[in-house]
Amino acid sequence: MKKNEMSFTLGKNNPKGLKLDINYENGEAWLNFVPDETLSGWDKIVHGGIISTVLDEVMAWSVISTGKNVVTAEMNIRFLKPMKIDKEYSAYGKIKDVKKIIYETEGIIKDKSGVVFAKANARFFLVKEGKND
Repeated sequence: MKKNEMSFTLGKNNPKGLKLDINYENGEAWLNFVPDETLSGWDKIVHGGIISTVLDEVMAWSVISTGKNVVTAEMNIRFLKPMKIDKEYSAYGKIKDVKKIIYETEGIIKDKSGVVFAKANARFFLVKEGKND
């Protein structure tokens, strides 16, 4: 799947976007990022919506890495620790199971020392070209 250059998360042409660089292959996806002050919800704490967005992205691209087009059907997130701005984090997503057109995934965000800040599980459903307009 071709990346959308206006995507909020990955698009390099979106002036308000995160412009993240994602890696993906064989049912896994990963990226590193340093959230800045513009992504805070509370003083020096990363907004939960941003955390959710990053997790959604790595889980989606874990499926996209297999050549499938999918959209998010359901996502559950556990916020384990507050994430601070201006600190480097890594996000990982992978496919856990496939049931017909439903892809079950999991994702985590952790810091350089391996401390996990957020975990997620999501289900994505297959989008057939021209069938979901």
